[in-house]
Amino acid sequence: MIWCAVAWITDDDIYNELLLKSNNGIQIQILTADEPSNSRLLKNLCDNFEVVKIPQWVKIPGTGGMISSVLLILNMLCMAHTIGVKMQ
Repeated sequence: MIWCAVAWITDDDIYNELLLKSNNGIQIQILTADEPSNSRLLKNLCDNFEVVKIPQWVKIPGTGGMISSVLLILNMLCMAHTIGVKMQ
């Protein structure tokens, strides 16, 4: 399984690599912003992978509201869980 949590996913090479992995039986899950810069690839992503779209601006205390800040925190928490670090 590959989990992607990125605010912007606009690179064709990354999309093609994820598609190759998916075609080889690897499950792909993507969490990304529902915002204009993603519009070019978003339909293809949704057609081929499990995609969760988050509004561009999210009200989460301490993040400033930008989706990139929210995903940074999410990535840090996932990484900490993966390596066994306890977050407070």
